[in-house]
Amino acid sequence: MSIRFDTRSAAAKRVAVLGSTAVFTCMAAGAAQAKTEILFNAFAPPKHIINTGIVKPWAAAVTKASNGRITFKFPPSSVAPPPRQFDIARTGTVDMAYQFNGFLRRRVPLVQLTLLPFMGRSGSAQGVALWRTYNKFFAKKNQYSGVKLIGFFGGPPGDLCSLKADKPIDSVATLKTMKMWSLPGYPSQGLKRLDVTVVPGPAVRIYSIVSKGIVDGFAGLGLQESIRFNVAQFAKSCTVLSDSMFTAMFSLMINPKKWDSLSDADKQAFDRMGGETLAGYTRHWDAADVNGPDNLRKIGVKVFDAPAAFVDELRKAWLPMHEEWIAGANKLGVDGKAAYDFFRAEVAKVTAAMK
Repeated sequence: MSIRFDTRSAAAKRVAVLGSTAVFTCMAAGAAQAKTEILFNAFAPPKHIINTGIVKPWAAAVTKASNGRITFKFPPSSVAPPPRQFDIARTGTVDMAYQFNGFLRRRVPLVQLTLLPFMGRSGSAQGVALWRTYNKFFAKKNQYSGVKLIGFFGGPPGDLCSLKADKPIDSVATLKTMKMWSLPGYPSQGLKRLDVTVVPGPAVRIYSIVSKGIVDGFAGLGLQESIRFNVAQFAKSCTVLSDSMFTAMFSLMINPKKWDSLSDADKQAFDRMGGETLAGYTRHWDAADVNGPDNLRKIGVKVFDAPAAFVDELRKAWLPMHEEWIAGANKLGVDGKAAYDFFRAEVAKVTAAMK
């Protein structure tokens, strides 16, 4: 057996050790600063308030919360139609997406709670209340299987607009004589309960329906939204309900494999910015729509508050929808009445705190 001795000088040995240490230090630092790019599909038009006031500012806040490790890339146009956002996040076509909950009524029936009529006129308050209700009552049912839910954000209240100068929508009797565009889900179901003919669809496609005169009016769209989607000029009058016909709510999701690839620190950044923090970004959408009625009046659209008798008619006609949601939740193993009451109480609590 032969024995070899290290014949290098002590100084040379120290240089070798220091060099190795430097390499490992650089490798560790590189790993710590590894960047993750998130491909985020935003299906709304690029200049829509969803993107400019909520999604992109929120994404920038996540980048900041992760010390720059998480960055976001937005495709120039949507890679899939609005109803397929859950699917493209689930399959990994993109890393993240948001979807209007009305398109998830079969897959995620419990969160349809916020789309019921007369649940409040603040999207921000409803977003926070839904997150709290989801965690307390719904999360254990795992209805978002296939994606990782980050949180919810909402929109402004939806009202009613008529394209007919001689038909301001001031009664159920008037509504029954009209064909209405509506968002899908509870808004369209509510109109059908009144025997109204409904043409449902996503807001991004409303222009082709309204501009061609296919319908007599549109329902469930915020008044400022009608300007954003370029249909306000077709309206002759709009009716503002004392409590919203419905409030749009969206789910923000990330692909589970992408989520699993994140470091613990980056997951914590998402968690800090998700949930109630994400819901809070809806305040920008709420604020941007405060002047909706005045902006419509400026272009010659008559805007008036719904008569109390009309609101009472609608409440009575739509009450069974609330009862059916409660019964449906019970069948899914959730205390529907408890969840419903909790959500309503949280909306009131958050709305009061905001004021």
